[in-house]
Amino acid sequence: DGNAPRLYATRSGKPVCDVQRLAELLTDVPSVNETWAGAAGIDPEDVADSIVGYTPVLLSFDTAVTDHFFGPDGASAFQSILQAGTPVLVDDRGVPRAQCSSGNPLGEPRRDSEAELEGERWEGFDDAKVIQVHPAPRPPR
Repeated sequence: DGNAPRLYATRSGKPVCDVQRLAELLTDVPSVNETWAGAAGIDPEDVADSIVGYTPVLLSFDTAVTDHFFGPDGASAFQSILQAGTPVLVDDRGVPRAQCSSGNPLGEPRRDSEAELEGERWEGFDDAKVIQVHPAPRPPR
C-alpha cells in the first residue's frame, strides 16, 4: 500500500525535484497541458494544482508503473519499471503520479501476468523484487 513504511525516501537538505517549475512547464503550452491531463485522467484546469499538491520523493524499490510517451498523436501508455532512486511525485494515497525528470504522468501498472521484460537491466535488478504500489486506504491525517 502507498502508506507502507520505507516505501519512499527523500534527500537530506536537497529538494527531490522542483515541483513548481514542473507545473509551469506542463501548463505553459496548452497542447502539452491537455495531453498531460488526458493521460493522467484529470481536467486540464487541474494540472498545476495536482502537480503542486503531489509529494516529491525517491523510489526506495524498483517499481512497476504505467508510464506515458508523448508523440505527435498525443500520449501513449506503456508498462515500465522505474529504478529505485528515481524521483517521482506521489498523490495523497502514496501512488506515483508523475516522474520528476521527464514530467510524464504515471499510473498504477496493468495487472498482466503475461508481461515480458524488455530492455537493459541495471545492476542489482531482480524482477522478483519489483513492487506495485496500491493506493493507501485513506489519505494521511
